[in-house]
Amino acid sequence: RQCADRGLAVGGYSSYHKAGQDDPAAVAELVRTAVELGAPRLRVWAGVHGSAQASPERRRAVVDALRAAADEAAAAGLGPV
Repeated sequence: RQCADRGLAVGGYSSYHKAGQDDPAAVAELVRTAVELGAPRLRVWAGVHGSAQASPERRRAVVDALRAAADEAAAAGLGPV
């Protein structure tokens, strides 16, 4: 509200949540915070390893966690980047 009162828009809520590494249950609180802030989207990290260091199994875990987080965010009305 304070941003809007001063003519500022919230572009997104950036977190340090690392998909495929951190507790997926934490996404719910991040989504709630983004909604409370009036942020149109939520940013999370795609794991903790670079592409060259990530095994196929680790990549799959990150992709699955990112999809789940995106679904949860979308259900709350948050959109894509």
